[in-house]
Amino acid sequence: MQETFRAILYGAVPALLIGWTPLFGIITNLWTFAVTAIGVWELQGLSTIRAANSRLCS
Repeated sequence: MQETFRAILYGAVPALLIGWTPLFGIITNLWTFAVTAIGVWELQGLSTIRAANSRLCS
């Protein structure tokens, strides 16, 4: 559980820092999705598909 929380926070940092600007908002949302999915994949040991699906469902 702590690893998942850490992955979500690590992925959310770019969106919190520069996600409020109009141009970078879309880019940072995609980056946040990718970093969080990769973090869950690495830290929880899930497959890539399951990590992406867990990110889509949350």
